[in-house]
Amino acid sequence: MRHKLGLTALGYGLWLASAALSFWAMLWLRIVLLIDLPGDVLAINPFRLAAIDKFGLVILGAAWLVFLVISESFFRKLIAHQLPKERILRVFAIEALLLGSAYAAHALIQLI
Repeated sequence: MRHKLGLTALGYGLWLASAALSFWAMLWLRIVLLIDLPGDVLAINPFRLAAIDKFGLVILGAAWLVFLVISESFFRKLIAHQLPKERILRVFAIEALLLGSAYAAHALIQLI
């Protein structure tokens, strides 16, 4: 019983950490894709930029929600011992790759 409770707490703790990391990555992708790229590189009109930002934020938010639902099922399968731990590491690696590429793209755009 204690082992099951600890595994459940671990699964949902990892899911919350994954949700926070993916939310952070989504915010950085918003900065790069919806603010820096259209505003600085493409020199889009500020009125159009505001519309692009708001619409893009809705799309990114929907994608983040879909990711949360899918990752929650991964972490629930971890609790039931049906998922190898390498797949959980793969989820965090994808999030870290997205976040790192957003940071790198932001730094590159700032150099231009």
